[in-house]
Amino acid sequence: MSERTDAHREQNSDSQDENSDRMASSPMRRANAGPRDRAVLGGRALGESDSEESASETGSPENEQDRAAELVRAKLRTLPRGLDRDKAIRRLVGLLARRGFSQSTAYSVVKSELAANGFDA
Repeated sequence: MSERTDAHREQNSDSQDENSDRMASSPMRRANAGPRDRAVLGGRALGESDSEESASETGSPENEQDRAAELVRAKLRTLPRGLDRDKAIRRLVGLLARRGFSQSTAYSVVKSELAANGFDA
């Protein structure tokens, strides 16, 4: 039974490696990646130029805030208009946290975007 379990684990790990390589090379995946995701993707199946390009994009705090603001604006379009402000903040900060943005960056971007889009309390 041990041999069957080992064979199954090996087969699963091979398919996971293939899936992660396919995801890493997907242009859509790289476009939507946060700073942490880009660092992980940079170490995978991406070419040297893609890794350098991603590293230079994530190095600037302005670029990170711009990217976070774009993600928040896109999500704001899909949020219900009558949504409670605190609930919107939690959802949007959570979105950015899952993408790898720092808590301080996420919270400041969310607050400014909510104010710009009429979610003021």
